[in-house]
Amino acid sequence: MIRIKRISPPEIFTRRNGPADKEKKKAEEYYSAAELPEESFKFKFYSAYKDQYKDDLLKMFNSRCAYCECFVTVGGRGDIEHFRPKGECTALDSKVVRPGYYWLAADWDNLYLSCTNCNQSTTFKILDANNPGEIIEKTAGKMNQFGLKDEQFRRNWHTKPLLEEEPYRLLIDPCKEDPEEFLEYTKDGLVKPHSNIGIAKEKAIYSIDVYALQREVLVKARKEKYIQVMGKIIYVDKASKFVIDDIKQNQEGEKEKFDQEQLQLAFRELMDFLDVEKIPNEYIGLARQYIQPFLADYSEMLAELLDPINNNQPWYQKMVEYLEQQVTAIKDYLSKT
Repeated sequence: MIRIKRISPPEIFTRRNGPADKEKKKAEEYYSAAELPEESFKFKFYSAYKDQYKDDLLKMFNSRCAYCECFVTVGGRGDIEHFRPKGECTALDSKVVRPGYYWLAADWDNLYLSCTNCNQSTTFKILDANNPGEIIEKTAGKMNQFGLKDEQFRRNWHTKPLLEEEPYRLLIDPCKEDPEEFLEYTKDGLVKPHSNIGIAKEKAIYSIDVYALQREVLVKARKEKYIQVMGKIIYVDKASKFVIDDIKQNQEGEKEKFDQEQLQLAFRELMDFLDVEKIPNEYIGLARQYIQPFLADYSEMLAELLDPINNNQPWYQKMVEYLEQQVTAIKDYLSKT
């Protein structure tokens, strides 16, 4: 899970008396009805105009699930997911809370792109990060789950300020906070609470459980990503030493040229793992965890080689020309993070 920057809402959400505006007003009127019995909380939410903004969600999330980062458009177009459930909520103690956040049903800021597995409830094979060899079958998936640390602060009424609820929210919100501060990934593809989060551990544990982030098929996919990422890191690390030595020694044969081209290709592929706009590109959170520390060390090496103090070395200008692509790629990446 990575942080997502929201784009401006599509016109359908900003137009006065447009479909979204009308639905919000109808919902507020319906739920404000005097003595409305609990069992009649069955307001009919929108469905007809969802295709008018689905492409905007796909663009904003780059076709990745907001929660597990899988590519959602393989075999479908992903689910439109309400972060705060619109009809009813399932609290931390599994009790059903009504109403849900009905006035947010057509609110752009409450709409996310999700894969079916994260969004809907089904039975999965779930792994335990503390005991990877243990697999249990468990019903999981977000559905209407929206737990708070303290139910007395739930603000499930349109006249109540949601800001008062936020400190008690247990689900990680990838559009409001950085999930990478809460989660970390093992080489086996498992996800667990970040070792540095302290009291926020409860939030990480709850989110991992609700989003079913330990489902077996997902863990296997992340493990494969780890293998790909580490393969590129090891190659770039080792190949760069040989190529740099060749440049220093002014070696210019066919083998040296081939090695240089292969290193540049591997470095571009490594940086592609970090490209949030690349489609498809899954599990960027895991990729960042392992690539960013490597890039920090690699950048130090580049800085030493390209230090103007080496300007009088016979290899300096050629080194500058060869490493320009890598230096630019790292700078571009850092400017976007």
